[in-house]
Amino acid sequence: MTMSIENPSQAPLNIWVITEGIAGTENQCIGVAERMADLMPASHKVMRVTLKQPWQTLSPYIGGGGAHIYAAGSDVPDAPWPDLVIASGRKAIAPALHIKKQSQGRTLVVQLQDPRWAAGKFDLVAVPFHDRYRGQNAFVTHATPNRICAAKLRSEAALWLLPQGWVEAKPKGRIAVLIGGKSKAYDFTDETAQNLITMVKNFAAADYQVMVTASRRTGADNYKMLSDGLTGQDNIYFWDGQGHNPYFAFLAAADHIIVTPDSASMLSEAASTGKAVYVLDLPGGNAKFARFHDHMAEIGAVQKMDAQNAALNFSPRMVLNDAALIAEKIRELIADKCA
Repeated sequence: MTMSIENPSQAPLNIWVITEGIAGTENQCIGVAERMADLMPASHKVMRVTLKQPWQTLSPYIGGGGAHIYAAGSDVPDAPWPDLVIASGRKAIAPALHIKKQSQGRTLVVQLQDPRWAAGKFDLVAVPFHDRYRGQNAFVTHATPNRICAAKLRSEAALWLLPQGWVEAKPKGRIAVLIGGKSKAYDFTDETAQNLITMVKNFAAADYQVMVTASRRTGADNYKMLSDGLTGQDNIYFWDGQGHNPYFAFLAAADHIIVTPDSASMLSEAASTGKAVYVLDLPGGNAKFARFHDHMAEIGAVQKMDAQNAALNFSPRMVLNDAALIAEKIRELIADKCA
């Protein structure tokens, strides 16, 4: 390895983040890379891979990793190899393991989330509690790692222009409402959208300032319904999708954070802020999400909430910091490798 924690005068730790380019999984990897830089001199670059057929469909089961598997426009990993790879997503498995092989094991390769194939070949597999993998190289966290830290929230809050009249928070404070959408586990109907509109308006009428953001998964029809119902209302700021995304600024400004149940990433980020976090009870779900929500409630990181009977009465007993925990585990592995 080019970096030794016993020799900090050497070159910084060279980290590659390798993903399919999906924002949720990529941010998990970047969050861990950023926390590595808190522990030792380190720099990272993001590599987004796109595979040709048949690797696009059959990866990682047919293996490979050479330049021939990558589609036009893809980043192509090539020597000199990094000290550390942090990867996530099915398409990133073959490239990550190829780097480990080509570097003759000198590159430490970490997979975030259960790869469900060849998990034992990674130096570390960091999985949230609701994932089932528990191999010898597993490191189990409460939720998914993310980029939330005090510095990130401060810097993003400085980029958000508060609505007129919001310089001083209302006596009851501010609420961030983070809305996902339809997924394999959850539906998002007109009734869901209308219940969310009613909930937000009720909080605004009770003298809270409410900040609302929707996602790409919300869908055009549902987004329009939310926008029509919430835009221009007193005490409500509905982000219209224009300009810099105020998502992290909302997390920084909020006293309470309400999250739809369909995104492990959003709930994990919210629960890493130290704010009071509520996960909505909406139609749908599956066993994996049930394990996740139940665990988060049991450890005191979030409280479950019914959108039609919403009450803000929660104080968290635990603030998550999973990216930092994973980074510390990687630091230990580096120390062992450099010994």
